[in-house]
Amino acid sequence: MENNNKFIDDFEEKDEVKSEGNFHDFNQENTIIGVLDRLETTSYGQSPVLNTENGEVWIGSFTALTGKFSSEDIGKKIKIQYLGEEKSKTGKMYKNFKVFKK
Repeated sequence: MENNNKFIDDFEEKDEVKSEGNFHDFNQENTIIGVLDRLETTSYGQSPVLNTENGEVWIGSFTALTGKFSSEDIGKKIKIQYLGEEKSKTGKMYKNFKVFKK
């Protein structure tokens, strides 16, 4: 019988796949203000990337933010306020936000 090491858990910290960017944690701070630098396409959808006083911050791909940003918004001052989790009409929980642009 052939010895197959493909299924042995020999992973180490150095093998971990890290996130693409520095994501904002809305559970720690519910509001973020910055300038929209770009919209990054990820496997989950588009993620707004803001330049803030703390450097570059990725917002993440949230259903409630889908469609609220376009390439025309690049360079605009943006405020995103997390409102908490809400239940959709279908009963699914989602994170809700208010978005302001200047």
